[in-house]
Amino acid sequence: MVNNHRAMKVCNDKTNRYEHYTQNKLKPIKYDAKAVTIFHQNICGLPNKKEELLHSLTEHPAHIICPTEHHLQDELECMTFNKYTLGAKFCRKAHKGGGVCILIEEISHFANINMDKYSKEMDIEICAINIVTPSCTIVVVTIYRSTTGDVTYFLNTLETAIDQLYNNTTNN
Repeated sequence: MVNNHRAMKVCNDKTNRYEHYTQNKLKPIKYDAKAVTIFHQNICGLPNKKEELLHSLTEHPAHIICPTEHHLQDELECMTFNKYTLGAKFCRKAHKGGGVCILIEEISHFANINMDKYSKEMDIEICAINIVTPSCTIVVVTIYRSTTGDVTYFLNTLETAIDQLYNNTTNN
């Protein structure tokens, strides 16, 4: 069975962001029309687990799926994911495995944020999308670092990427 962690955040929520956590357990948040459900999974090979992933989402659907280690290259563009569209991706070219992507419900309006200049195989693999709603702007980022990657390079590049995302979002 696919193991997953779900996070929902209401756009207009001005409360303490930690109020939903008690003793390291996430309390269920009631679904709201203003909520976005994001599903992350280190999938370790999407081709072999695609059907299992989609089946696990039938009971608890997500608006956005963020798989890491999809192990795909050009064939990712050709795959279909029921009601999901490929929103953003990074695929390795020189090394096997790895890769990140964001799948978003077809009914959602989004824009791909080009993060290619930050991605370096093994050290940091990153992709992002921007979703603008009437009440807020949501930036979804999927990141992966191989255990053999350079941690210092990862942290420095991640900081630079987050700064860019923040500046682009607040200046628009």
